[in-house]
Amino acid sequence: MPVGKGSKSIKLTGLKEVQNGIAENATEMKLALARSIFEAANEVATKSFHLVPIETGNLRNSQDIIRQKSLNQTQVRAEITYGGPAVQYALVQHERLDYNHPGGGQAKYLEQPFLEEVSDWPTGLANRIRMNFNYIKGGGS
Repeated sequence: MPVGKGSKSIKLTGLKEVQNGIAENATEMKLALARSIFEAANEVATKSFHLVPIETGNLRNSQDIIRQKSLNQTQVRAEITYGGPAVQYALVQHERLDYNHPGGGQAKYLEQPFLEEVSDWPTGLANRIRMNFNYIKGGGS
């Protein structure tokens, strides 16, 4: 499964080989997955930032991205939040399609970029993981 010049590849021909390949590269694979999920979250957050309704700018500036802190966790995840202490305000602004936003922005400011990101998954995520795995294994970007 060659991926590009300078990349690393693993030839897998059977179930035993697949199991061995995963076991031998488990740490790198988990790190590649964690990096990929965080990259996807950053892309969603960037697109979302430009869609957040603007009145004072406080909602837009409340964006937070929480990344996985340890590879020892059972799930790989990233979280994008808005609102901080005013989370209820952020939720109303996100869900109310009938609100007018004269300063710019829109409802579904987080949902829309998320759905765009995952629309090409699993292929898009697999490609991102492959690229990160190759980078981690020393194959460049």
